[in-house]
Amino acid sequence: SPFFIGSERNFHSVSGTAVRTLKSRAMRAASSYVAPRTDTETKLAAIWAEVLKKATVGVTENFLDLGGHSLMAIRVLGKISKTFGVRLPLRAIFDAPTIEALAELLDVERQLALLDQLEQGSAPPSGPA
Repeated sequence: SPFFIGSERNFHSVSGTAVRTLKSRAMRAASSYVAPRTDTETKLAAIWAEVLKKATVGVTENFLDLGGHSLMAIRVLGKISKTFGVRLPLRAIFDAPTIEALAELLDVERQLALLDQLEQGSAPPSGPA
């Protein structure tokens, strides 16, 4: 099921988080290398490094500035889907162009998917009843 709604100009996740906010935060980020700080960032950094053919990718570096383009974005999204079990639209990489911003967006979408499963009663029990 799609997690995003809206036009390209007014793009929001279903949770109401404006992706533009993530994009502007990413654009203000420092250009110096910042290592991944979370498990999500670490996995995304490995995916980006593989697709972009870079030894390391900092969490504040911009996908396009690193040489990324739409075909590479499609490869990244395929690997994200395989790794995290969440399908993001192509626009997500361009709206959240850093690992830091994309990790935040991905974590929100994963939480929404889990909540949706819980509401539908399809999630496995978390412990003894």
